[in-house]
Amino acid sequence: MSENKFWTDLERQLRGNPVLNPIRIFIKEFFRSLGNLIKYFPIIWRDRDWDHFYFYLLMKKKLEGMRDYQKYNGHAVNSLYTAERINLAITLLDKIIEDDFKDNEFWKDVKYNWISLDDEYSTLNRTSKHTDEEILEQINKEHKLKRKYIKTFFSVLEKRIETFWD
Repeated sequence: MSENKFWTDLERQLRGNPVLNPIRIFIKEFFRSLGNLIKYFPIIWRDRDWDHFYFYLLMKKKLEGMRDYQKYNGHAVNSLYTAERINLAITLLDKIIEDDFKDNEFWKDVKYNWISLDDEYSTLNRTSKHTDEEILEQINKEHKLKRKYIKTFFSVLEKRIETFWD
């Protein structure tokens, strides 16, 4: 008997055997779960409960896994399209995680430096060609842009999350 036929016959017996099939499924799921532990370990290790940043990282890792599954193992006719939609959510999430919504052109002329008042106290001094009102307006503009990305990301999830599976 060839080695290939041996494994084929063994697989057929395990799959059809009502006693051995649950054992085969348990072993398969055990190793899949172990793989998930290894995959998520670096993120869980760095996770802190006081910051939304780690929540975004967890979501990104989950979405990346879902995208890759759809792209390489998806069974539905539209699996590649689903992977692209998940990738859109990941792209939005990357921008949110990056947290760089600043207009560098505006902020290049704003300088901050610490001025020592005495041995114990110091103050922050700002020099800029912009007025306080302009600076506050810019801060609000950047905050609104960030909120827009967050709102769009969660809107995509709300509309599409249940279509991200086969």
